[in-house]
Amino acid sequence: MKIANGDITFRIDPFSARYMFARSLSRVSLLVPASILCGLIGMTLAGCQPTDVKAPTDEVSDTPVVASKIPLRVWIVAPLTEPDLLQRQWLASSEQPLELRSLTALELLQESQCQCDVLIYPANLMGELIERSWIVKLPSGVLQENDSGSGDTEHSTTPATWLAQAAYGGEVKGLSLGCSVPVFVASNALAESHSAGSWESLLAQLQIEANESPQFSFEAADVSPDALVDRFFAIVASLSDRDPGYGMLFDLQSMQARLTDPEYRRAAGIMAALASQPKGLASILGSHSLAWTWAASHETPALAIAAPTLLDKPAAALATGGIVSIKWDSAERESTSPSADALAERPQIAWWSTGAGLVASQSSQCRQTNQANACLRWLVDPAMRGVLATLLPGVEAGAPKGSGEALSWIAEQGLAQSITVKGLSLEPRLPSTHLYRQTLADELQQFLSGKKNAEQALQAAAQRWDEITRNIGSAQRRNYEKSLNL
Repeated sequence: MKIANGDITFRIDPFSARYMFARSLSRVSLLVPASILCGLIGMTLAGCQPTDVKAPTDEVSDTPVVASKIPLRVWIVAPLTEPDLLQRQWLASSEQPLELRSLTALELLQESQCQCDVLIYPANLMGELIERSWIVKLPSGVLQENDSGSGDTEHSTTPATWLAQAAYGGEVKGLSLGCSVPVFVASNALAESHSAGSWESLLAQLQIEANESPQFSFEAADVSPDALVDRFFAIVASLSDRDPGYGMLFDLQSMQARLTDPEYRRAAGIMAALASQPKGLASILGSHSLAWTWAASHETPALAIAAPTLLDKPAAALATGGIVSIKWDSAERESTSPSADALAERPQIAWWSTGAGLVASQSSQCRQTNQANACLRWLVDPAMRGVLATLLPGVEAGAPKGSGEALSWIAEQGLAQSITVKGLSLEPRLPSTHLYRQTLADELQQFLSGKKNAEQALQAAAQRWDEITRNIGSAQRRNYEKSLNL
C-alpha cells in the first residue's frame, strides 16, 4: 500500500509483523482505560449493596447464624396487635435487626413483588403465592426431624394436619403455626341438653327450621365475608359424604363447581335457620369473636359457628358455654348416595379448615437465607408460638392463652384429639381462592337478604366460579389437585 505525503511516499505492508504489533498496542491503549472505568463503577455499586446477602437456597448452615446489619424483612398477612412486643421477643434471642410489616390479604395481592425475607400468611393463599413464584420450597434442614412431609407422622413432633396444610402437591412450602377449624359453640342451656345429635334434633331443640328463602335486613358493614363463608363450609362438611381428600368444591375431572349439589343447598337453609335465632343474625354475618361471644354468653339455647384460633382476647377468655358435635347420619347425606363399603372408608365426621391458619415461608426474594431460616425455626418454637397466639389470629398455642378453663382452649384440645388429615378439608387454596370466596360471600348475602333463594344464589355462585376457572385455563385442574396434596 502506498501513501503519498508531499514528495515522500510511504509503503506499508498491512500483514507485516511490525504493523500488526502496532495495531494491537493501539487497541490495548483504548481497552485498558475502559476496563478500569468499568471496574471502578462495579466497585462503587457493590459498595452500595448489602455484602452479606444470600439468595434463597435449600442448604441450611450448621454454624451459628451471625447477625447482619441488614434488617430481616418479615411480612405478616394478619392483624398484628402489638408489633413492639414481637420485636422485643425476637431481640431477646437475636441481634439481627427485624423489619416487620403487617398487611391484609388484599394489600398483599395488590403488591407487584414480595419484597421480604420471611412471609407469614393464611394457608388459603398458598396456591396464589406459588402461582406468583413468591415463596420457595422450605429448606429441608429447617424441618424438624421426621417432619419432611413424607407422610410418616407416627413419630412426628408436628400435627399431621399442620404438615398437610404447609404442603402443596406433596412438597413442603413452609412451617404451619396452626390449623384454624370452626366448631359448633353452644350456650350452657343448649350444651347441657344436647352435646351431640343430628341437625334435625338440634334445630328442633332451638325451635327453628331450615329456610331456603329467608329475608333478613342488614348492612354491608355488618358482614364479615370470610367468617360467613367459613360457617357455610362448616355446615356443608357436616352434611357431605364426599371424601375431603379428593375434593369437595370441584369435580376433579371437569373442574365444574359443586355448589349446586344438594348438601350445599341444605347448608344454606340451615344457615338461615341459625340466623333466625333471637339476635342470631349477627352470629352468622359477624366475626368469629362476635359469634363466639354471643353463643357462649347466651342464657337460653343458642348455637353459633366459630374458630377458636380466630378469637380476640375477650372472646378467647370466656369460660362459659360448650361445644356440640353434629352426629353423623347417613340418612341426612344425600349428595352422592355412596355404597356402604365406600361410606365405611370415609370419615364419619368431616371438618373444614377456614384456611386462616398461618404458615411461615421463605420468600423467593429472600436476601438473607440463614437469618430467614433462623427466624422460621424461632416462629415454630412452642414457647414462641404461645406468645404469637396472643398477638396474631390463626396461631395455635401449645398452652392456654389465659385460663385452662376457657372454652376456646377446651375447643382447641378437642379438635387436636379428633381431627385427622383424612377428615379435614383444606380447600379452597388454589390460585384465585380470594375470588372464589368473595363470589360465594356475595351470593350468600343475596340469599340471606331475600334477593335470591338458595337455589338461585348457589347457581349464580357456581356459574361465576366456573368463569373464574375458565379464565385461568386448563392449568387450574392440576392446581386443584396440588392444593389437595394429590
